Amino acid sequence: MKHDNHSDQDMKALFDAELKLPESLSVDAVKETLRESNVKPFKKKTHLVPKLVAAAAAVAILVTSLSMIPWHSRVTTVPVADPTETAADTQSAPKPIQTIQAPVLSRFETEADLQAYFKNLYQDETSIRRKGIFYGGAKTADAAGYEMDTAQDFAYNEVGQVMPNAEENASSVTAANPETASNAYGQTNTRTESVDEADILKNDGRYLYIANGNAIAIVDTTTMKKVGEIAPAAKESDSTYRFQELYVQGNYAVVTALETTFPEGRYTKKGGYYYDGLGMTLRNTTQFVYDISDRAKPVPVREMKQSGNLLQTRMIGSVLYTVTEYDVDVYSKEAVEKNYAPAVDGKTLTNEDILIRNKDAEDTAYLVLSAFDITKKDAEATRLSMLGYSDKLYCSNDTLYLLSTDWRIDDDNSRSRTNIYAFGLDGTTVTLKATGAVPGEIGDDYAIDQSGGYLRITTTDYNYSKDLDVSALYVLNSKLEIVGKLENFAHDEQVKSTRFLGKLAYVVTFRNTDPLFAIDLSDPANPTILGKVKLPGFSAYLHPLSDTLLLGVGYNGDDQNADYDSVKLSLFDISDPTRPQEVDTRVIKQAGTDVTYEPKAFVFDNARNAFGIPVTYSVYDKSGSYVGTTYVFKWYTVQDGKFVNEQAFKHGTEGARYGYYYGNLFRGTFIGDMVYTVSDTEVKEFSMADEALLRTVQYSEREDVPDVTVVDYGDDMVYYGAFVTEG
Repeated sequence: MKHDNHSDQDMKALFDAELKLPESLSVDAVKETLRESNVKPFKKKTHLVPKLVAAAAAVAILVTSLSMIPWHSRVTTVPVADPTETAADTQSAPKPIQTIQAPVLSRFETEADLQAYFKNLYQDETSIRRKGIFYGGAKTADAAGYEMDTAQDFAYNEVGQVMPNAEENASSVTAANPETASNAYGQTNTRTESVDEADILKNDGRYLYIANGNAIAIVDTTTMKKVGEIAPAAKESDSTYRFQELYVQGNYAVVTALETTFPEGRYTKKGGYYYDGLGMTLRNTTQFVYDISDRAKPVPVREMKQSGNLLQTRMIGSVLYTVTEYDVDVYSKEAVEKNYAPAVDGKTLTNEDILIRNKDAEDTAYLVLSAFDITKKDAEATRLSMLGYSDKLYCSNDTLYLLSTDWRIDDDNSRSRTNIYAFGLDGTTVTLKATGAVPGEIGDDYAIDQSGGYLRITTTDYNYSKDLDVSALYVLNSKLEIVGKLENFAHDEQVKSTRFLGKLAYVVTFRNTDPLFAIDLSDPANPTILGKVKLPGFSAYLHPLSDTLLLGVGYNGDDQNADYDSVKLSLFDISDPTRPQEVDTRVIKQAGTDVTYEPKAFVFDNARNAFGIPVTYSVYDKSGSYVGTTYVFKWYTVQDGKFVNEQAFKHGTEGARYGYYYGNLFRGTFIGDMVYTVSDTEVKEFSMADEALLRTVQYSEREDVPDVTVVDYGDDMVYYGAFVTEG
């Protein structure tokens, strides 16, 4: 019988026609039997069915070939669960065109093997990195000239918040969907519909919940008073909490805090935290669940702790998924022997809970994944971990994707790759579904999207031999095999932003100008450019305002460079994807906005077809010296493809010359006809109708600025670029 690369269905037909096998020995029946029995890879020859007839042996050979998986010494390969059958798995689906090998995840066979792995990585405390005394975060170098880690990397308490970093239409932002968005108040700008994301500011239509690093403040906007606070105290005297983000779901609030524990005897109250090279600080991510039925008296419900620094979280329904990164101090004998494995919810993970992507990579950090239902006080958290790291995270309605970038993987050391790990989510059940890889590096989690059984990703690669950037879009099936690609569609340009809208992708690339590409994804095997438009500057974030209008938030520029000291707003008419057009613009000079790197700072009001962005203006005196920053929440209304109204709600100006600092937090939101601006210390209420400041509440003590003389500069003060727009 001749075999010409037939599909499984073709082979089945040939077997049935020529060999007349009984149905119980058909390819499909044998595959189903193996799936039901959960057959795992084996190390030695195993006779599955001795003395099969020749025809049945042919089927056995076919099935056995499907289960052959490489083995690592003392490491067992993890069987990947069969993904749910989708359009990408049907007979008519595109065939894989994979040219880059997916990572293979394994497990250590025994706990002793896991321990031995880290013992082999241990370096004596007298090694070059361990010499010296670190204090106050200053970088030092030893006698050999090696730059040493800073005290801040290990023990400084001012740890900043982590920055960024579904089905057909679920990739649209919740607030941008006219059929589902609320018209009453500003909600968190989330990546995927029905998948909630934590933020530093939450708004439920009456109360504002604000994470300012030291506590969670609850402000009642009806009275403009602080009515409650969530501020659990650290249980250990040598530990501190820093509150990073929060969720509010009905009468539950979930607060995520970074807990830092300092090595014994290495803590000083004067001048900061002290690290002498003899012990690494321990960091845990702790999540506190509170019943906030009474906003004035939040009641603790549950506390869940897991090892490591927070990477990201997502919430689907009442189930919270958390990913942290836990580093093992391989320079500490005690850490290698006792703290070689992370812990989740009071239980240390074992070799059975830990995946390893590459034993030879000598990874010293874990990715730790947990899941628990915030409404179930005593339910045990799901725990899983992987040795390695992750740059990005994307979560659809049923799958959590962790992505990591590897560099110099080709023979000519010219390319990078992004490894993809897909974990199926079903309540608190988390299952490894598939692993894959694509060439290049992704920009943010908006560069990856799941729709119709396919995963779509945009990347930028750098080819050293040709000295050029390579922009690309890849389509992968549910097994994370590449089935379609569009490479170098913007010659020698980097992908700056991506927005997937159903079967279309809008991609902005940049080198000297800003092309916006409209790409057709209706045929997964053949992504096709429908149209493009070139403009100066580039959009760092894209947001759909309607089915025919796309907003770009980024930077102005000319034919040579981008102007990173200005904000550019672009309205794109996408009613005809073959001819996308920029129909209106606004340029804000001498200013910046957090939206360019943190999309959750963007606020959309679909009822008014309006949006808001926080803007920070740099303030200079007459001599051109920087003297402070002015905080303004800008509000724009759009009609008929044009900006028809622009409003500015000024929160205030900070700087040493003004006697105080607002700090790093500045956001804006709305409830009904009121606009609220939020800083580290204050909430201000404005009338949306006339921009009038109505009320102010100081919910936190303002940081004192030492040795400050407040000077009234009068006419000598010049606000360069304040409230200036073009377009």
